[in-house]
Amino acid sequence: MLNALLMGRWTLAWVLGLCAALVQPAQAAPLTLALAEVVGFYPAILAADLGYFAKEGLDVRVIRCVNGKRCLKHLMDGEADLSTTADMPLVFAAHQGKAFDVVATLSTSTKDNIFFVRSDSGIQSVQDLKGKRIGFVAGTSSHYFTDTFLNFYRVDPDSVQKVQLDPAQIETLTREGRYDAAGLYEPLASRAKAVLGDQWRVLPNPKLYTPTFNLISSKSVSDADLVKVLKAISKATDFINTHPDQAKAQLKQGVSTSAADLVSLDQYDFDLKLSQTLLSTLEAQSRWALREKLVDAKSEPDFLSYIRVGPLTLLHKRAVSLMK
Repeated sequence: MLNALLMGRWTLAWVLGLCAALVQPAQAAPLTLALAEVVGFYPAILAADLGYFAKEGLDVRVIRCVNGKRCLKHLMDGEADLSTTADMPLVFAAHQGKAFDVVATLSTSTKDNIFFVRSDSGIQSVQDLKGKRIGFVAGTSSHYFTDTFLNFYRVDPDSVQKVQLDPAQIETLTREGRYDAAGLYEPLASRAKAVLGDQWRVLPNPKLYTPTFNLISSKSVSDADLVKVLKAISKATDFINTHPDQAKAQLKQGVSTSAADLVSLDQYDFDLKLSQTLLSTLEAQSRWALREKLVDAKSEPDFLSYIRVGPLTLLHKRAVSLMK
């Protein structure tokens, strides 16, 4: 009798424990985020540094990258579930038939790329670029910007020497004088200028295009997890916009590059969105890549199909303004 009573209590306790476990929210699976140490991605950097992902119940592991191109490769190689990257690497990935989703644009900037020349290069104006070594980072916004800059000023691309720069070695390449001028994004431009001291100058830079800094997801990440990711980044975005001085101070801790204090947050528009600007930029860059024979495909991908609007729509419906 006693054994039966004890067994009944144990059974009841087991059932109650099982029910309690079932009503508990499921622990989110770990997500790996490839995070570029570029100021345009600062909302994601801040969300990681301040624990905002964890507060949303997410276990996010971070891989730090020198730029978005490297980060996107981690995602394509299956080493990351999420990635931060600017627009240009997405174009090359789409032309290669890679699978990914653009989840949101974290920021935009018309000032992120600059074309600067070394004082010892003898370049005084765009007319002096002929025969000079022009540096750029292949497959990034630096690549597109540099070519667009030369075309805008009608500088024959065949009249200059194009030099591909390794972003991880930009200080060394600058110190060794491997290029005369360069079209670079931040913080590479600031890192190069820091080496040169005051021995550089910026050539007139029209607003050729607006770079977008984006969050990318693999197809396997659920909408539910992406809403949580975006919610954390949205909190970080609000912090940047409402507490700019504190955000600037945190940036110097969160970005390992020594140029973090040289880049102004004011040159970026931190605003979580999916806009027509992103789609138009991707399509324009695709046409450029086809024209320059940088991709093998003969037609443009359908970039709209690469944009997953669901998660951001659930979080901020008005943040999505796309049309075809």
